[in-house]
Amino acid sequence: MADGQGGLYMVPLTLSSEAATPGPTVGLRLVVSEPTGQVFGEGELTQAAGGGAGFGIRRITGTIISTGMGPNISLVALQGEYIVPAGSARTVQLDAAINIAMVVDAQWNGCASFTYGTRGENSCPRAEVESQQS
Repeated sequence: MADGQGGLYMVPLTLSSEAATPGPTVGLRLVVSEPTGQVFGEGELTQAAGGGAGFGIRRITGTIISTGMGPNISLVALQGEYIVPAGSARTVQLDAAINIAMVVDAQWNGCASFTYGTRGENSCPRAEVESQQS
């Protein structure tokens, strides 16, 4: 999926809800190890309601697997965490998980689904994946 250089490459992505009403958006900055299929990085989860600042996603890890189907279709599974403020800024903060599953082509465009929250209670069942590479 990279330029055939056989090493690490960066992939900036945006995952946007395909729902009729605006949903959450995830921005990802990933680094992929082409030889091992390992993926790691960081990102931001932005809630649609009310706009405003998003939550920084940290410790994103995962894998990319080629399906051997179609024109370079790959499956990507990612996990990460973000901090949810619990009350005022001086009170405890909760770690919340985000899980992302994507089907992408060689240019990192495709579709995704993700769940997030302290118990995975929030979800975006269908999102568009768009590469932000120039």
